[in-house]
Amino acid sequence: MKKQYKVKTMKQSSVTKTLGMICIILIITPHFLSSHITSKVQYTAEFSQFDLGFSKLAGYDLITMKEATTISELGEPVMPVKSVAIAIPAKAVAMEFKSLEALKIPGDFYVMPGQPPILIGEKSFQLSEKPDDRIYNSNKPYPADLATLDHQSNLAGQQIVWVTIYPVQYVPVEKQLILHNRVEIVVYCEREDENSSQERYHKFTDNQRKLYEDMIKRIVVNPHYVFINPPSGSRSFVLPPGEFDHVIITSSSLASYFQPLVYWHMKRGIRDTVVTTDWIYASYAGPGDTTKIRQFVIDANTNWGTMYFLMGGENNIIPFAWRDYYAADIVPSDQYYSDFDDDWSHEVFVGRVSVDDTIQVNTFVNKVLKYEKNPPLIDYSLEILLIGMELFFGVIPGEVLKEEIAGYTPWFFNVHKVYDSHDGNHKDSVLYYLNTGQNLVNHCDHANYTVMGVGNWYHYLKIDISDVNNLTNTNKTSTIISVGCNANGMDYEDCIAEHFVIYNDSQAGVAFIGNTSSGWAMIGDPLALSCELDYWWWHGLFTQN
Repeated sequence: MKKQYKVKTMKQSSVTKTLGMICIILIITPHFLSSHITSKVQYTAEFSQFDLGFSKLAGYDLITMKEATTISELGEPVMPVKSVAIAIPAKAVAMEFKSLEALKIPGDFYVMPGQPPILIGEKSFQLSEKPDDRIYNSNKPYPADLATLDHQSNLAGQQIVWVTIYPVQYVPVEKQLILHNRVEIVVYCEREDENSSQERYHKFTDNQRKLYEDMIKRIVVNPHYVFINPPSGSRSFVLPPGEFDHVIITSSSLASYFQPLVYWHMKRGIRDTVVTTDWIYASYAGPGDTTKIRQFVIDANTNWGTMYFLMGGENNIIPFAWRDYYAADIVPSDQYYSDFDDDWSHEVFVGRVSVDDTIQVNTFVNKVLKYEKNPPLIDYSLEILLIGMELFFGVIPGEVLKEEIAGYTPWFFNVHKVYDSHDGNHKDSVLYYLNTGQNLVNHCDHANYTVMGVGNWYHYLKIDISDVNNLTNTNKTSTIISVGCNANGMDYEDCIAEHFVIYNDSQAGVAFIGNTSSGWAMIGDPLALSCELDYWWWHGLFTQN
């Protein structure tokens, strides 16, 4: 039965009347539900007006929401959106949604029209897209739908559907905002025996079950619905019998130099082994070496129970998979190996140490062993450095992103901050903190293959590879994450990330997470695109273990 939700306003206005007329129920009707539909999953999303943020840019209003991003179609109002993952029993075929409760946000608003994403590193920007008259002269709420059914993914037999919710609507002619405090989502699924997309496992270990279950429960909004029971598959005729948690893939010439890391893992109870590219290329069919490596990863995951893979080598040793994600940016990526069914949910964890020779392998292995076996018995492990600089003059303040991260960092960490708004020489401050030893470093500024900005826009300050090579944080190495362009450009001969990790035995960094190509940002939203990846990485670390 269609019900009108309650609108929490004291006065009847034209926008309230509009709400009553056109938002009684917003629904996508599933044709109406055929015999194929055997189950449904329901979820109610809740939103608070206290999570909304308001700012101004070039005469426009910017509307943001805590733990949400924005929709930014060119020329159309930029509005908050929340993407949620819902565990379902089978294939999602239809969705219904309706608003259960809404309120009008006081004030008049002229919401900024969507602009193209901009490269983190552009020298200038302009608001090139003007308001779309078709929308801005309308009295219809934008966006029209409160939710859309996006893609579906699968992890170890558990189906997950991704739904985008639009909790705020804009009525342009009225210049009014409507917040939907509670939005009900109902996803309809087809019967399970018609779902043929599930992965099949010849061996599914207890460790895999625990990892997948824990991971999925942290992803979805209905963790009580998660049930890991992947269907059985046939045995690989290529892999020998075995059970390994971690596999290092490298060349025959480097394989023995990774053995100290394998021995350490085995001592810790992590079953590890080294598999050479020579063996993989001889054992699997093409086309291409990347396809052969991917086939091995699938086999190892579904027959050995392997969840973690370390790619040991540069592109000439372990080939990158080049992906075309946006614009003309062709990106070197290992996602081809980790998301081996191409549904944007990673089946396995893949890292890479982009070594060229045995010296670099020894440097990396020794550094990891020191970090794990003999960390300094001081507060170094609780030291965090947040570097937040302007990505563009006054429109993408990195400081805002860093303060969001600082807000959910546990109280017992020692958080150090270097922001554009601070006095003093930012480069000197950053080098001082790096030299004293920071376990975690978060960097938000421009970058390139051999430099990382530390106040690039206003002060023309940056650190380069010589600064990294001369760091003195002996045995107090850092894990660094950066949103800057190309800082982790694995296809470059010696990028700055490599100088942090594999160019000295005991200083600089032990791991680096960053862009292998361009970083992208959105005008007026410091938590969008590359910055959103940064935010959720740290959010997961501190709030989801």
